[in-house]
Amino acid sequence: MRENWTCNFDSVPDIKAELLRSCSSGDTVWAEWEWKGTRADGAPFVHAGVTIQGVRQGRIAWVRLYMEAVQEASPSLRASLNGETG
Repeated sequence: MRENWTCNFDSVPDIKAELLRSCSSGDTVWAEWEWKGTRADGAPFVHAGVTIQGVRQGRIAWVRLYMEAVQEASPSLRASLNGETG
């Protein structure tokens, strides 16, 4: 995990993480996130998704990370989605 976040901070030095929602059940915690920043090359960085953490003795024991890049809705994307959804 440390290696992963070191890479993230190197690639997106101004990353900001916003916790949108969270809930827990027993020893499992779900969290919905939005991550924003600027990549080292100047390109915008926006990811959104969910993390699921297993907690043991008050510490995170494991994590599943489901994050995706957020794409701006372009006219062609809207048309494509409209065709798929009717």
